[in-house]
Amino acid sequence: MLVIGLLLSAASVSSAFAQRADPGSQPCAYFPETLVREAFSPLASAPLKQSQRRTCSYEITGRTTNESVSINFQTNRITPKTIDALFNRMKNGSKTEVRGQVVETKPMDVEWVSGVGEKAFWNNNLQQLAVTAKNTLFYITMPLSGMSKQQKIEAGRKVAAGVIARL
Repeated sequence: MLVIGLLLSAASVSSAFAQRADPGSQPCAYFPETLVREAFSPLASAPLKQSQRRTCSYEITGRTTNESVSINFQTNRITPKTIDALFNRMKNGSKTEVRGQVVETKPMDVEWVSGVGEKAFWNNNLQQLAVTAKNTLFYITMPLSGMSKQQKIEAGRKVAAGVIARL
């Protein structure tokens, strides 16, 4: 009887993992519209259009300006040092050779943000919060004109907590 109970318990745990969506292929499963509307006040009652590919985005419809939020995930080969390297590359700029041509990235305005995931930073140039948690790196991009930088960071914190709970 104990063996049957353990087998049934193991089967239910494995089926729960099997039903979990892959963040890289189904990002909207981790970034639902309800979370978007709760976190971003300009989107609370606005008509939204959702699109999903490798990125999940919500765009306000019926406006001439691009008001949207999006999330995308990187799940391959993420280590605790991944976000440090990314931060340093953005803060200091970089030069990389791509197909025989040197591609230069100019330094960006980035800063560490505490209390989000395992580690996070805000990129003011991209209006983006980069977060690492549970071997996943994700980016919440929010070019919204109706919110200050601090409001965006706080909204990003709320979204990140909701996403991490779903990972």
